[in-house]
Order: sequence, then structure tokens, then C-alpha cells
Amino acid sequence: RRPLITVTRAVLVTPILCGTVFVFAGWAALTGHADVVVAAYFEGTASGASTAMVVAVKVGVTFSWFASALGWAQAGSRLLLAMGIEGTVPRRLSRVHPRFRTPYVAVIAFTLAVVIGAWAYVLIFLDESVVFDGFVEVAVVGAYTLLAVSCLRFLRRIGEDARTTTVVAVGIACVGIGLLGYLTLD
Repeated sequence: RRPLITVTRAVLVTPILCGTVFVFAGWAALTGHADVVVAAYFEGTASGASTAMVVAVKVGVTFSWFASALGWAQAGSRLLLAMGIEGTVPRRLSRVHPRFRTPYVAVIAFTLAVVIGAWAYVLIFLDESVVFDGFVEVAVVGAYTLLAVSCLRFLRRIGEDARTTTVVAVGIACVGIGLLGYLTLD
């Protein structure tokens, strides 16, 4: 409801928290205690690390994973929103919630893609991760290719398409299409 306050707070607090974790990890590495931190994570108190150390490491890693997942969800849904606006993916992905003004359709689509991908990996591809990795590579290259086309459309729509940006966007899209062809045939 208050994005300028909420987002600003998150943008200010997150680097401080992450920086604290990185300073701790750097201190551990510089003082020769990195193996203790890694052992605390993988082996718990059986490694000889104190309960407080194990809890601190587990909490830090959990928050790191959670922050990473939220960042990807935020970025991915916003990219789907932008591509929906430009028409390189279905336009319904550009819908925003009438009250909260958030891209709820893109968020739902991105979340479903991640959940389905995770389930597919665990239930089908866990022993054959090469196939899954190949699918993910094709999906990522496809997304970047669509994004290049979306950027070109966006710049044209706002009247900022210079010859250089057009050449770069078309070049990236062509490279992406070529790479998609190669990945598919390979």
C-alpha cells in the first residue's frame, strides 16, 4: 500500500543485514575458521560447533535463501509484467490488481512456474538432472530473447529507439534465437 516507504525500507535494511553476514563470513575465512562455519552448517553440533553457532549459521543461510527467492520472484514477475505490456508474452500477464496496483497475474504465473519446476525436478528429474538442466537453459535463453524483443518494443513505444539500441536489441534477439536452435538440436 505504501511502496515508497516499504520498498525503501527493504532496500536500506537488506544490504545492512546481508553485509553483516558477509562480514562474519569474511572474518571466519580470514581467521581460518571458515571450515568451522561450513561444518556447523552441514554437520550441526556434531562438528564440535556450539549450538549458538549452528543456529546462527542456519538462520543466516535460511534468510539468504529466502531473500534470494523473494528477489527472483520480484524480478521475474516484473519482467513478465513488462513483457506482457509489450505483447511478447500474453497481455493478461500485464494486469495489475485494481486496489493494490501489483502485477498479481504475473506473480501468480511466475510462482506457478517455479513450483511446477521444483515439483517436476523432485518427482521426475532428480536422477536425470541433465534433462532438467537442458530445459532450464532453453527457458532462460528464451526469456532473454523475449526480453530483448520487449526492450525494443518498449523503446519504440516511448520514442527512444535509436539506431544503436535497435541494432543491439535485434542482435541479441538473433543470437538468442540461434542459441535456442542450437540448444534444442543439441
